Amino acid sequence: MTTPSSRALITGASSGLGRALAMRMARRGVEVWVAARRVELLETLVREIESSGGRAHAVVLDVGAGDAAHDAVAALDASVGGFDVVVANAGVGGKGVAVSRINWSDASRVFQVDLVGALATLLAPLPRMLKEKRGHLVAISSLAGEIVLPLAPDYGAAKAALSFFMKAALMDLPGQGIDVTLVHPGFVRTEMTAKNRFPMPFLLEVDDAARIIDEGIQRKQRVLRFPFGLALVVGLGRFLPAWLVRILTSRSAE
Repeated sequence: MTTPSSRALITGASSGLGRALAMRMARRGVEVWVAARRVELLETLVREIESSGGRAHAVVLDVGAGDAAHDAVAALDASVGGFDVVVANAGVGGKGVAVSRINWSDASRVFQVDLVGALATLLAPLPRMLKEKRGHLVAISSLAGEIVLPLAPDYGAAKAALSFFMKAALMDLPGQGIDVTLVHPGFVRTEMTAKNRFPMPFLLEVDDAARIIDEGIQRKQRVLRFPFGLALVVGLGRFLPAWLVRILTSRSAE
């Protein structure tokens, strides 16, 4: 369990899941640093948290900046005395098109934010955590990374790569005092999913998703997949032939 003196960094916190998670963690006494690009939304979030008795700080950060993002998180980690929990939540969705219609600019942005940005966030405090033999790294990946979907080639591939990295971390870091949590949520009602023009089964409200993740963080759960119904369907879907997945997903997108 976290204590009232815990410090947490949450990226992608200006809206959606990151915002809801920051508010929930702050309510239980965690001092949160909320990071994103939209400073006005961050400042509003900080005021809401502080008005409820919590402690929060706004951090303007573009995780897609790669090296600069890594250096900024490392410097911030040092300046606050070390984060107890770092949540790599920032992400962008793809355009929901097949490979034949995707372009370099869109695909590059998805990989730069969802994969490179997440790794920059997580690896920045790791040397200090290893030295102190304490800390908790949390990555918000996706159930979309578990099954090949023809209309999510960039998003799914970036999340699959992030999950692969975190599974490797799970084999290494816990033995060195570092907790690792890999989160695979399904559809959550946010600004990003509001753009989707296809059915989203088992759609979760953002506060419900934040609760599940926060409880998982407190339990130091290693892998968190939800909601159960969609996680089960995705798990079974991995055993379907590619041609059948293509037919089923193309029909659902009509």
